[in-house]
Amino acid sequence: MTTLPRQLLPLMLAPLCGCSLLSSLLESAIEPPTVSCQEIQLRSVSLSGLDLVFSLSAYNPNAIGLNIEHIEYNVAFDGSLIGQGESVTNIPLTSRETSVFELDFTANFSDLIGLGINVMSGGQHTVSFDSVVHVATPIGDIPVRVGHTVEFGL
Repeated sequence: MTTLPRQLLPLMLAPLCGCSLLSSLLESAIEPPTVSCQEIQLRSVSLSGLDLVFSLSAYNPNAIGLNIEHIEYNVAFDGSLIGQGESVTNIPLTSRETSVFELDFTANFSDLIGLGINVMSGGQHTVSFDSVVHVATPIGDIPVRVGHTVEFGL
């Protein structure tokens, strides 16, 4: 009768452990990316409304590439919610690199006036961006919260 070498025993038992062991190993190995809003720019003000651009960056600290699948966001002007939505994206996050991307947003003046917001009053105004960036990984979705507020004059 022959005996199996001790080195083969873990390989033989691995299928019995199933996916839960592999999943927990992957979970501990994958770190959430760091996502931040670098800047909010007022691209244009016209008779139809405001065009804003949110400049974001994401750093992937992992040894494998990840992917941003979508971004859910809310936009507030002077404390009033002026819009919300979801941007379905496919932004690759290269391993151990920073990726930069933009999100465009348009607010119609009729919507702003309906909220009692007077953009043309001059003075300082605040724009707030609050979002959840959904990053796809081999173990599932990692939600990353991002927020940023700026003040500017019109």
